[in-house]
Amino acid sequence: MHCRNRAIILSAFLLLPCLATARAQEGPWQLAVTGARVDYDLSGVGNAPGLAVRLTRDIASNVSVELGGLFAKPDQQFGSSTLFIPEALVRYGWRFGRIAPYVGGGLGAALVKSSFHSDWDPTMAVAAGTSVGLTDRFSIVGEFRLRGHEWRATGTTTEIAAGSPGASAHVKEQAAREFQELLRRNQTQLLFLTGCWKRLPAVAAL
Repeated sequence: MHCRNRAIILSAFLLLPCLATARAQEGPWQLAVTGARVDYDLSGVGNAPGLAVRLTRDIASNVSVELGGLFAKPDQQFGSSTLFIPEALVRYGWRFGRIAPYVGGGLGAALVKSSFHSDWDPTMAVAAGTSVGLTDRFSIVGEFRLRGHEWRATGTTTEIAAGSPGASAHVKEQAAREFQELLRRNQTQLLFLTGCWKRLPAVAAL
């Protein structure tokens, strides 16, 4: 059952980028690096600073796709832990001059890792934010995101983030290195999820 749930999570997470690639118009991916306050109600309640790295790309005049992840280190009942949440969202936005509000929703997976255990859970997220263009090349963005953990939302995280899609090359490189290091550290779990995804047709036939 756990393998099937994880396979469904991975399938949903991979579906949005595949659709985006198939339908994407000509246009670059935009990188946003934001700092966040993460309020959590998981195996403990509290707040922690977080770092979000996200890529967005327009797929229609008002629709864009977002791929990225959040990293934080919350203190929980069992001690310090690492929280890593890769997500894929579809966003719908409007533009009023230099102001561009948007709303979105999507799916992801949350890894909670401590010194003695690691656990993946599905996540469902909704987001609302606004980008404000200060110049033709530089803008700032603020966002609120609510996330339910597990299908019954037995845990939650909320995220208030602010940053800039026009981050400097140094910041982008540093964020990319941190993101790659997280993926490297969790390579075993990601390979396990990939194996579950490949076995999904056989599991579904049972």
